Amino acid sequence: MGLILLVEDEPGAVALMRRYMENSSMEHKLAVFEKAAEALFYAVKNKVDLFILDIQLLDYRGTELARQLRS
Repeated sequence: MGLILLVEDEPGAVALMRRYMENSSMEHKLAVFEKAAEALFYAVKNKVDLFILDIQLLDYRGTELARQLRS
């Protein structure tokens, strides 16, 4: 089972992604976070297979979060 980490602060976008994933044929777990710091903490403790990041978060830039996740 794959682990997908979604970092998104717009409820509509989260709902759309959840719906898409529910209709997907792949087996996965979707972990959703609104705040970059919480997502980063979770990613350090878990093996994430796919990151989906909002570029413009309220508390952080998604591009900076991507850099931190890579290191």
